[in-house]
Amino acid sequence: MMKEKVRLDWERCITFHGHICPGLAIGFQATQLGLRLLQERDLVQDSPISGIVSIVQNDACGVDAVQVLTGCTFGKGNLLFIDHGKQVFRFVRRQDGRGIRIALKHGAMENETHHLLRNKVVDKTATPDEAEGFIKFNVDTQARGELQRRNISGVPTFLIGEDVVVGLDKAKILKLVDHRVIQCEKCARKMRVPINKGTIKIKCPQCAHDLTFRHKHKEF
Repeated sequence: MMKEKVRLDWERCITFHGHICPGLAIGFQATQLGLRLLQERDLVQDSPISGIVSIVQNDACGVDAVQVLTGCTFGKGNLLFIDHGKQVFRFVRRQDGRGIRIALKHGAMENETHHLLRNKVVDKTATPDEAEGFIKFNVDTQARGELQRRNISGVPTFLIGEDVVVGLDKAKILKLVDHRVIQCEKCARKMRVPINKGTIKIKCPQCAHDLTFRHKHKEF
């Protein structure tokens, strides 16, 4: 019975998100675990207004799973977004303030074979079979379909907005993305900050240390 419920929940998340991807699976697992630990599974299913407040530290695919499983949305004020660019999810129960923080363990998505293939691809020493193996590790059907529509091929290939980068052109990639990740000099907390905004002052969300960031058109 429980397995069937999990399967149906997963299918609902896929339908809402539009496709299957690792990010959706991360958000799904994190939310399932958080609700189970808070013993709120039945409440969330039966009530149109959830007793849970969800706080997410990224705006990626996994947040769609959070919305489906908890019913939390920005419109209802019970989905909060903190732009730290991390796979971290918090679930808080309004009734008593009890909450849980779930984070993706560093290196959890690493795969030794993938790592070796990636190094060969970057160094341009990969054989055709190894290059194909690397592609299979990084299949995103939506992205691949878009690249095929544009008649683009290459390993690796990055689609950033309307711009395409074929190969690991780090300088061009950094130029196209709209943010950088910096580290707090006091507590080492990593933060995502916007670029092309001149000099900006930032307060570290962890230790409240004040930082000054200025984009100088180079890698940090």
